[in-house]
Amino acid sequence: MSDGLDRSTVRRANAVAYVCQNLELLRAQLSEGQLGHDGPLERLLAVMRSGGDSDGALDHLHQVLQADGDARGVYGFHDGEGGSRGPVSGGWPGGPGLHQVTGLSRGAAPGPADIVYLCPARRCARSWAPHPTEPLPRCAITGEPLRRDCL
Repeated sequence: MSDGLDRSTVRRANAVAYVCQNLELLRAQLSEGQLGHDGPLERLLAVMRSGGDSDGALDHLHQVLQADGDARGVYGFHDGEGGSRGPVSGGWPGGPGLHQVTGLSRGAAPGPADIVYLCPARRCARSWAPHPTEPLPRCAITGEPLRRDCL
């Protein structure tokens, strides 16, 4: 695996990115499902906002979603080879990551068009390329603006 990231780190980062990008969908899915509330999602968000270890809460949310009929849960968009698939934009090595999204090759000298915005807490694989007509998005979990970086 490239970039020194182990598979579990990539899997977790892609799962958190999925939660971040689908927060309201997940909230509705849980509220309308067998549980009738979004407690597992809220527990995950609370742990992440406090900077705690989110592994247990993320696993629990995944299990609850699967028990409610969502076969993919939060980890289902991870391809097992270190990348992401499906609706997660960005992603880390092996999937539709930053370099694949922008069409740049690794090692290219960064220029003004190589700006990308990433998770402010460095906990997920979410990425956003700037668009002149769109405001800078905020992290759905913490509410902080995404952090600016270069590819």
